[in-house]
Amino acid sequence: DPYAGIASTRVTKEQETVLLRESKVDELDILPTGEVYMSQVEYRRRLNAAFGPGGWALRPLGKPTVMGNTLMQEWALYAEGRFIGSAWGEHDYHKNNDRSSYATAAEALKSNALMRCCKDIGIAAECWDRRFTARFKADHCVKVWRNKAKQGKGEYQWRRKDAERFF
Repeated sequence: DPYAGIASTRVTKEQETVLLRESKVDELDILPTGEVYMSQVEYRRRLNAAFGPGGWALRPLGKPTVMGNTLMQEWALYAEGRFIGSAWGEHDYHKNNDRSSYATAAEALKSNALMRCCKDIGIAAECWDRRFTARFKADHCVKVWRNKAKQGKGEYQWRRKDAERFF
């Protein structure tokens, strides 16, 4: 049963404090398209801080499937032996891309599923709060016009103020 232990035991107050703490500015980044996010390594650090290394795990709930160029797979997050949540991970996979193998895409979709599962326990919940992300962008990010030389056009892209400038 993939749902064994669902909602059977609350986390401790100490674990709750770790899981629900607002993310530090250094833990957050912004995609060029403007979405504020926490990296997969920060989710793993937070889970390790709350449950200890080996105290949590992701379990695949099926085999990866490919639809068009998108690799997808459902995963379940467990902590201390109980089901926390499930989510589909996804990542684009292009056979002709020398910089990304099938294995790299599979690992990326697992990390994407982890991020989505962690919403259920409140990690980085502020990333889905429109008011928080607007403040984060105003305080820590800039929107920059970037020309695309190959296509002869451009677009606005976001970066953190403390990140390297775009060329």
